[in-house]
Amino acid sequence: MFRTALLTLPLLALGCTPGGSYQGRLVDGMTGQPRTGFKVLAKAMAIPDMACQVREADVGPDGSFSFAETCTGEYTITLMDDTLFMDGPTTFQGGETPTAPVEAKVWRAPSGAGVFKLSGDALATIRSYSDVETATVWGSDATVRYPTTKPLRLAGSQMLAPGDYLVLSGKSNAERLMVHPLIDDTGKRRFKGAAEGAWVDIPEHTFIGARFDAAGAVTVETASFDAAKVTTVGSGDRVLRYIAADALPQGRYALLADNDKRTYILDFGTAPPAAE
Repeated sequence: MFRTALLTLPLLALGCTPGGSYQGRLVDGMTGQPRTGFKVLAKAMAIPDMACQVREADVGPDGSFSFAETCTGEYTITLMDDTLFMDGPTTFQGGETPTAPVEAKVWRAPSGAGVFKLSGDALATIRSYSDVETATVWGSDATVRYPTTKPLRLAGSQMLAPGDYLVLSGKSNAERLMVHPLIDDTGKRRFKGAAEGAWVDIPEHTFIGARFDAAGAVTVETASFDAAKVTTVGSGDRVLRYIAADALPQGRYALLADNDKRTYILDFGTAPPAAE
């Protein structure tokens, strides 16, 4: 009997006595207004007592939520909406009672990597527009890049009206993709061909950050986002860049990395045409 009691005591010690709580409040990262209409979970996989591992709560009209009867140990907060990203405290210590609600920002965000348009609270995928070629200008060492398909008509997702945002999702996209002005050219330009002495003529095309003068010389033109109108959130591979439609002068731009073989084409400051 005595031996059995000694073996039972450590098992009883594994249990916990729930008694802590946590209060939080979620606000929209863009507007500062409360985010509501979904559930949040608190998970504590390191707590051995199964009754302590998960807590669930609804987010109220004012963005507030609370977890009751938490046990001692670390909990991780998860939003039960794959298209929302929480930027702020995502963990808390259970078994304690904070003195005030902890506020965190929530961003409408794609669940995976890519390029997107955020209009109001709606996300739309932006697809790459065209292959990209690099060519050497005939009679010089200058090189230019251009989309193989001349952009004539863009989809609504490629047009960023005032109030919209370009969203670069994923660390690679946020760090690599750069913007360049797309410049229409009315002349016929000659480039060196693949074979020695051969040439290729391209009339009335569009070039990426390159402008030809009347004599055919090339001038490089650049563009950059207004840093005050770019917001970056997240860490590790989960990085999001929100770029306002007025972060560039109104116009058409190419979005690609230096060695990319395809490009995105975007109109900044232009609203899509009204549906007929």
